[in-house]
Amino acid sequence: MKFILPTLFVLCSFTSALAQNLYFPPTTNNFWARTSPMSLGWCVGEISDLYDFLDSTDTKAFIVLKDGRMVLEKYFDGFTRNDTWYWASAGKCLTSVAMGVAQQKGFLSIEDRSSDYLGQGWTSAPLFRENRIKVRNQISMNTGLNEDSTDCTLPPCLTYRAPAGTRWAYHNAPYTLSISVIEAATGDPINDFVAGEIHGPTGMDGEYRNVNFNRVYYSTPRSMARFGLLIQNDGYWDTNPILSDTAYFNAMLRSSSNENLSYGYLWWLNGYASHRLPQIPFLIDGPLLPDAPSSTVAALGKNGQILNVVKDQGLVLLRMGANPDLNTQLPVATEYNNEIWKRMNDIICPTGNVQGAVGNYQLTTTGGTDGALVAQPNPVVDEVRLTGALVQAERYEVELWNVQGSLLQSWTNRDRLDLSAWSPGVYYLRVRSGADRAFLRLVKP
Repeated sequence: MKFILPTLFVLCSFTSALAQNLYFPPTTNNFWARTSPMSLGWCVGEISDLYDFLDSTDTKAFIVLKDGRMVLEKYFDGFTRNDTWYWASAGKCLTSVAMGVAQQKGFLSIEDRSSDYLGQGWTSAPLFRENRIKVRNQISMNTGLNEDSTDCTLPPCLTYRAPAGTRWAYHNAPYTLSISVIEAATGDPINDFVAGEIHGPTGMDGEYRNVNFNRVYYSTPRSMARFGLLIQNDGYWDTNPILSDTAYFNAMLRSSSNENLSYGYLWWLNGYASHRLPQIPFLIDGPLLPDAPSSTVAALGKNGQILNVVKDQGLVLLRMGANPDLNTQLPVATEYNNEIWKRMNDIICPTGNVQGAVGNYQLTTTGGTDGALVAQPNPVVDEVRLTGALVQAERYEVELWNVQGSLLQSWTNRDRLDLSAWSPGVYYLRVRSGADRAFLRLVKP
């Protein structure tokens, strides 16, 4: 077990001023105070459309909090508030908080070498490369290890691809081993550590379960809502400090690398100029969730496990459920999350007191300079026409990619594309001419 001296903090009387305006449900029973959407000035007639959409996309649970109080809570298909469901990769965010608590208590530093806790030879990389991987790289998704064997945590699967800290890639295995780092540093199984440091003070339930190589977190929906409220209040449950290391907490919810501005310490971040997605081999200009408030931070998991926290608007939103099957599924369901926000914006209508969505892409250029690439119409039904500086070049290449990262079709010097054969969904166009290139998000309804 490794210890370092804990960082000292000055706890002022205004430790969490935000908590004065927030409601925190009791930790010993299921009571949760409510606020009606009508009292917020929301357009209540639009709620049924949202619920129909959620029901049609195999949702199990949906909750929206405003300032800690329950505004919307809906369960589908016989699921109840007492049933448990998996967080999938949304559980990474809970692990990030647990890592911060472990550092706060002096068990580890995220600047330590990962091999200090996992042992020499935890990868198949050359030793000097392995020794440059820090715990911080594991929670920033930039270990430099090859992500092709995404879940396998065995050393033969963890091969060198790039120096640590120089390449962002969504890679489950180093993340999973970050849980092993916490266990080695604290001397406690992850479920015992989280139960004592996070569950008890907040009233959360749940547990990590072993699923093949992965460590998957399961809980009730209200437990996820409690976790969102904890994040909204800067790591405090009411005035009780859970993660009071403000330097770590703030870094957790800011860009952790220049390779992906929209990723913190295992958290997804909205409102940045560009983002990368799992399996997509190029940088995408524009925010992660174009129709969500720009300040949204998100825990996102497979099959549409979603937790959104919008601190400056007092909102927590979550969805649990099975695969929504919108032909837009990645290990993180950004497109589905954005579809929910489109409907939430109709509910939080102009008369409401919550505003600030970024607005959708429509015909905005993504990549290059303004006007480098424009697609019309977008959304597209059958044919799309490309205009802009790139398609005026003597020679240019056009590529159509799906959200799973597969190249579907390519053309040379083609400015009118017939997409009638492709199924409804979200696609990406990449246009290249010499060293110049641009990317564009294309919707086919």
